[in-house]
Amino acid sequence: MRTAPAILLVTLSACAVPTTGVVPRGEDRYTVTHQGRGVWVSTDSLKAEALQEADAYCTKQSKRLKFIYSKEIPAGVLRRWPESEVLFTCE
Repeated sequence: MRTAPAILLVTLSACAVPTTGVVPRGEDRYTVTHQGRGVWVSTDSLKAEALQEADAYCTKQSKRLKFIYSKEIPAGVLRRWPESEVLFTCE
């Protein structure tokens, strides 16, 4: 029964919420992208998580988050998980 722990590990890793972290985009602009845990995850919740990460980044610099735009991609066929990307600056 050595395969059971391996299957459990693969299953749990599929539930993780991948994030790009804060990525510089030039001109003092940044993006954060969050990807869902599965098809049942809403892009609104992913956007909220990305905004929280962006706000924490700006707060560390003693600045305020200025939201520019977001792009949401709903879950799709062929295991495409939902995703939300936030573009922002820190002022």
